[in-house]
Amino acid sequence: NAALEISPKDPGILADVSETYNFLGDRRRAIQYAEQSLKLGYTMADLKERPKLLPVLADPEFHPRGK
Repeated sequence: NAALEISPKDPGILADVSETYNFLGDRRRAIQYAEQSLKLGYTMADLKERPKLLPVLADPEFHPRGK
């Protein structure tokens, strides 16, 4: 939460938050933050470099929009 308060539009932090929510079992929020990271400059390649996000990226509810 602290990182989000300091840099709410940092795509790397949003991807970190996505990983955390995925680890906690909250796939809906994990998807939300992964999608936001794409909107703010991360690429699919950036997200795919994070093995912990692969289940999020494979989820049918994940709709990538961005680069």
